[in-house]
Amino acid sequence: MKTIKLLIFSLLICFTAVGQSADDEQQLKDIIQKLENQWNKDDFSFFTDETYMPDAILINPLGAVWNGQAEIEKGIAVVKDIILKNFSTKYTVKNIRFMAPSVALVIVHAADQTERDVYFPDGTKGDTKGHKREGMAIHTFVKQNDVWRIACTQATPVITDGPIAKIASKGD
Repeated sequence: MKTIKLLIFSLLICFTAVGQSADDEQQLKDIIQKLENQWNKDDFSFFTDETYMPDAILINPLGAVWNGQAEIEKGIAVVKDIILKNFSTKYTVKNIRFMAPSVALVIVHAADQTERDVYFPDGTKGDTKGHKREGMAIHTFVKQNDVWRIACTQATPVITDGPIAKIASKGD
């Protein structure tokens, strides 16, 4: 019986020692703030710097799946001048869940506003200055060598008006 108690105590100490530090949650919030700050400066380098892992996956709000930094970089290059540079964003961390000592899910609300009229290359108007929209993102972070990096992001538009929103709000 003493052996079992000693084994359980040893395991608890090990799991405590490799768990999140008091600083981990703040580090994750700081990374999200960095993403917001850079986005609002039209600087999208965070997709291909140390913020995202080399083999990261990005599922954008339109449902395209980009695998790895090289593919993410190509995708961003295509849409940055048409879409990304045309709006500002405000990120709010809604929840941080530590799934394991080195894995965290960070759920972020994004409130975006179009800063100028948007036209696609064929001349079609895509959006109007002042238009507001909302979205949610789930970032999966992995901690390696004491550094949190994004392994996967799923970004999804949030419907705030129309029939689906009305049906959903009836449950409130």
